[in-house]
Amino acid sequence: MLRLCFVKDVTIKKSSFYIDDYTENFVRNSETFMDGYRQKAYECIVAVSPNVAKYFKQKRFFRSQKIIGECENGWIKISYEITSDDMIVMLFKRWFPDMVVLSPTALRDKFSLMLKDYNKLMSEFK
Repeated sequence: MLRLCFVKDVTIKKSSFYIDDYTENFVRNSETFMDGYRQKAYECIVAVSPNVAKYFKQKRFFRSQKIIGECENGWIKISYEITSDDMIVMLFKRWFPDMVVLSPTALRDKFSLMLKDYNKLMSEFK
């Protein structure tokens, strides 16, 4: 049985290690550890409240982040190219309640379900 703690040195040789161009590009350009490998990217549009908009204007949370407009209520619309819903789930949890998902609708519904589950759990502690 090989124990990793006893390994002192590893040498990767060209003849024994091959990485295809797609994989290398994926590793170099992945935005989070939640990126979907060999998954087609799709657009996710969110809106953030004026309370936190300045943070999104100052910093891109993902390289694909683009501010695409402003809603009538003052919230700003932001577009992301993602390969996994989990990428936005992480961001949503961080900025809730100042972020809403506008599209895709399946992801918006996923958040609604998460909130219902949360409220159900909270009701058990009243």
